[in-house]
Amino acid sequence: MAKNCEHGLSERNELLAKITELPSGCWFFNGAKDKSGFGLMRWKGKVRLVHRVFWESMCSPLDEGCSLTHRLPKGKCIGTSCCNPAHMRIREKGKPQTKARVCKRGHVINQGNMITENRKNGVSVRCRICRLESGRIYKREARAKLYGN
Repeated sequence: MAKNCEHGLSERNELLAKITELPSGCWFFNGAKDKSGFGLMRWKGKVRLVHRVFWESMCSPLDEGCSLTHRLPKGKCIGTSCCNPAHMRIREKGKPQTKARVCKRGHVINQGNMITENRKNGVSVRCRICRLESGRIYKREARAKLYGN
């Protein structure tokens, strides 16, 4: 839980009574959910998303243009049903959520490691490291075929 909470202990206890803590550290909300799986609850006269209520009551109020996103990968967090503020981060409106693009061999594809190739079926984006390696393999196999090595 956040150290700098300004909210009352009874408010926190009321919220914590509605969750089940899982071995993964996720806080599973035991109440109603929307069609996407996010928890819903009536809080201070309004129906609110549970993860926002937990964040605002245990950490800090959210600005109007901000939203919360889960920061843990899918295998480590249960996702939309989790309301543990430690598993979330603030995402400002208008700033895209950046996820690293990775090739099939696990290399991060960024501006310095990206090759665009025009193909018959459109433009293809490839990892420079993998492209160079596949070129080396092709040349090695062609030489072996040509010279019989």
